[in-house]
Amino acid sequence: MDPRYRIVLAQPHHIAALAAIERDAARLLRGHAPDSVLEGCIPERDLIQAREQGRLWVAVEGEIPVGFALVRMLADDLPHLEEMDVASEHGRRGIGAALLRAVCDWALRSGYHEITLTTFRAPPWNMPFCGKHGFEEVPFDERRAEIEAVVRDETRRGLDPAGRVVMRHRVVLPAPTIEEIWRRYDAIESRLTAPLSQRMVDLAGLRPGMHVLDLATGRGEPALLAARRVGPRGSVWGVDVSGGMLQMARDKAAAEGLSNLDLRVSDAESPEGIPPGHFHAVTVRWGLMYMTAPIVVLANARRALLPGGVLVAALWAEPERVPYYTLPRRLLARYRSIPALDPEAPGIFRYGTLERIVRDFNQAGFTIDHVEDMDVPVFEAETTAACIAWTRVLGSGLGALLNDLPRDVQRAWEQDLASELEGIRTDGVIRLGGVTRIVRARPS
Repeated sequence: MDPRYRIVLAQPHHIAALAAIERDAARLLRGHAPDSVLEGCIPERDLIQAREQGRLWVAVEGEIPVGFALVRMLADDLPHLEEMDVASEHGRRGIGAALLRAVCDWALRSGYHEITLTTFRAPPWNMPFCGKHGFEEVPFDERRAEIEAVVRDETRRGLDPAGRVVMRHRVVLPAPTIEEIWRRYDAIESRLTAPLSQRMVDLAGLRPGMHVLDLATGRGEPALLAARRVGPRGSVWGVDVSGGMLQMARDKAAAEGLSNLDLRVSDAESPEGIPPGHFHAVTVRWGLMYMTAPIVVLANARRALLPGGVLVAALWAEPERVPYYTLPRRLLARYRSIPALDPEAPGIFRYGTLERIVRDFNQAGFTIDHVEDMDVPVFEAETTAACIAWTRVLGSGLGALLNDLPRDVQRAWEQDLASELEGIRTDGVIRLGGVTRIVRARPS
């Protein structure tokens, strides 16, 4: 694109100029569509709504709009490029291609699998142009009902369906690392689960000057909160096998100026490097159940505690009380067999029953003196599409069980999940989570 131009999200003062751009661009389609269609413009209220929802982009020269692209949501999971126009005097300068890239990049960031459009077959700046930039024709038997409704409406308005084409751009989602995924979702999860970390450090009785060992620290919860609580005279050791996840915690600690947090890449199943009889408290939030030898980990934690020290752990409760994880699996079972969850294998529900918690804690030399339940949200969004995108990468553990299915089956599962999620929407927001048990134990 010519460097004089920029693609930006539309601002309120851009709206008034867009109708003139749309009418100007329509002149190039004389002979391809009836005048009644070419003379029409997108209602201003639709432009305003799209701008407010982040679905309207403009190409500007300085601050003057010279082109725009508008996306309409045909369904929660189906964005549709409703209109894209460039003023004729600014044509052939890469603006249209830049607008298309902006829209497709947005679809990628938003977690959509595809974006559709309808356009004319013949003009070189319509179907051939879109094909050059990654769009493909959608076979008739693969068209969704929502896009078929668009085609029917165009026909009703006088457009010849033989001269029109439905196209889509498949959004190729790269395979991100787990650290990249967590960087995307860390802020919202940390905010929503902060009350859990707060309750854990309260139960641990942390005070200034204390020393804390946090196992499976990951992105820093509750280690960061513990470091704030014990202050500069105290210390917190954070242990995790993932250096990438610990780097996220390290970045947060640096941003807060915390100098009393020592983050170490280490296996909690090995006591090497952890001083015995040194810590007032050990914490482990949503990590113990994933460890290969949790009883060994608990025994190591007991040896690391000072006399009178405590261990506080957060563990997900029974599967039926953790819908963020079990709902997507239950719905997928409509389309394929789902392996049963093994309660004795590393996994989210290894300690889903209090009996199993008591058994292993006692075997490691602990006595449990406090148990409580907390309902903890782990994700929230205003759209079902955002919730489904999160579920696919973090919230279900389905992995290849879902991704190996044909796309139409995956879409059916997504529609089922979207319907269920709408049923739990509260005040415009969908929240996903479940019940966590918080356990406090002391050496026997």
